[in-house]
Amino acid sequence: MPLVQACPTHPSPYRVRADGWFECPAGHELHPGDIDLDGPTVWAVDGSGVLRYVVDPTASLEEFGDVLDALAQGVDDCPDPLGMAHALIRMALSSCLDYVDAFRVGIAKSA
Repeated sequence: MPLVQACPTHPSPYRVRADGWFECPAGHELHPGDIDLDGPTVWAVDGSGVLRYVVDPTASLEEFGDVLDALAQGVDDCPDPLGMAHALIRMALSSCLDYVDAFRVGIAKSA
């Protein structure tokens, strides 16, 4: 599930307003330009108007591809091949779930 951006002084989520700004129920405002994200995170507004953070679907697909490449190369040379295979499969599942989260809030893979 995509993370909800809550107001730092009020434990409720920001919701989009008609002017494109975000506001929590206590009236604290957030301008879209002030949203500060780290790494491959992007923001979106879900169907109910709540500001959410998701992993960029392009990054999710790149990670998934990297995992598939690692699986294709094999894990037999690893000290714990079964453990490595499990870890790679968990990473692949996580990448897929991140991609689905982005899709659910309307973000598609960028070209």
